[in-house]
Amino acid sequence: MATFSLSKTTKISRIIDQAEIALKETKKITIIGEDLASVKAVTLAEQLKSKFPSITQINKTYLNGNYSVLEIELKLIEN
Repeated sequence: MATFSLSKTTKISRIIDQAEIALKETKKITIIGEDLASVKAVTLAEQLKSKFPSITQINKTYLNGNYSVLEIELKLIEN
């Protein structure tokens, strides 16, 4: 399983290919966005879901100090 921790300066266009390869290879990835990077985590997840229709998604939210964290787990389901 691959984990992608995004920051507010992360460029989605630079990591989308890596995330796609990791999802194909491991069948499961986790995307983590803290505070303002949560929006980027959702964007990355939505782009991957559009490329792979057979994905399940589990969202977790929690606080890390003063920051909210969004953790998105994507799992590729094989038919």
